Amino acid sequence: MLSLILLIPETPRWLVAHDRTDEFLAVLTRLRGGKQDEASISELHKDIVATAVWEKSIGAGSWRDLIRNDRIKSQRRFLTACAIQIFQQLGGINAIIYYSPTLFQKSLGFDQHTSSLMAGCLQTWFFIASFIPWVLIDRIGRRPLLLSMISLMAAVMAAQAGLVRQVQYGTSTKHAAGSAAAAMLFIFQGAFTIGFQSTVWVYPTEILPLRLRQRGSSISTASNWICNYAVVQFIPPAIQNIGYKTYIIFAILNATWVPMIYFFFPETKGLELEAVDHVFVADNPVSESFEAEKGNVMLVEEKRNVVQAVAVA
Repeated sequence: MLSLILLIPETPRWLVAHDRTDEFLAVLTRLRGGKQDEASISELHKDIVATAVWEKSIGAGSWRDLIRNDRIKSQRRFLTACAIQIFQQLGGINAIIYYSPTLFQKSLGFDQHTSSLMAGCLQTWFFIASFIPWVLIDRIGRRPLLLSMISLMAAVMAAQAGLVRQVQYGTSTKHAAGSAAAAMLFIFQGAFTIGFQSTVWVYPTEILPLRLRQRGSSISTASNWICNYAVVQFIPPAIQNIGYKTYIIFAILNATWVPMIYFFFPETKGLELEAVDHVFVADNPVSESFEAEKGNVMLVEEKRNVVQAVAVA
């Protein structure tokens, strides 16, 4: 991985912020050359330069700016970035990743050898499925993946609760229920991987204001790991004490995320980072995000005025 880093160029926005204009244009052309014509690349070049100059004119963002309810809704964007990270962990994925042998053995009634084998197969499926969002995330969009897959995760957890209950109470269908519950874990992990696995790391950096991305991303990532720790701490006693009801908790949590994402999380597919400010200036960022995606409208006039003012000065 270290050797691969040496092959990756600096981002265009970082280059222009450090006055490396020639390299900036070369990298931008390399990245966009096959997707956009020369005029579009030139327009994007102007927008990025304008944004960099504008941000330099107002100064680097502070930690306090993350919770400031300003014109571009920095506070809302910061909370959105943290929320998507928290949603991922409280959806129950790491209960499965960390404790899959325990779940197969104690919840589903498999023996130790079969539980270990199934856990290995589950994590192999996790790895294979992780390649699926590479194809989908920029074609379908962030919201459709999140809404559809989290809905499926909620449904699977609800079904899982009923199946595990059959195993837990030793009903006549417990063996069939155990097999079905095992299949549900594979479906759940696949849905998570397609809907959450990549999106949760892409979305916060897209949604945060450019000058606050580093600070905002660090806190949103910290919220992910804090919730990760909380989940792995309560899962063993939950399985021990409330059994199948643990899955009901995750079903309810995942079902709760769906309307929250639908009403409050705008789409960022197809938008340049400079265009996201425009989305949040609107009264309804969610609906505005779809309009912005169609025309890729950018909030750059004010920034270009700053560029002109700096040039005159």
